[in-house]
Amino acid sequence: MSARPASNPAENPFERFDIDPTAGVEAITEHMRELAADAPESRRQLVRDSWEALTLQPQRRIAAALSTFIDRAPARVV
Repeated sequence: MSARPASNPAENPFERFDIDPTAGVEAITEHMRELAADAPESRRQLVRDSWEALTLQPQRRIAAALSTFIDRAPARVV
């Protein structure tokens, strides 16, 4: 699996779940645990998969965190 950043903000777990991109594994785990506890059963797997991607795959976490700082607005030609 590649560590490429998500091209769509909705695909980025930091943006999708309102997680601080500078957060460490413990903070991410706590945030995701709270989300999973409050989520309907149909959404829990998405929360779990996102947690695994962010905590068990450092390359994906770093790529996703860095992509939150990319300005996705189209450049204006002056």
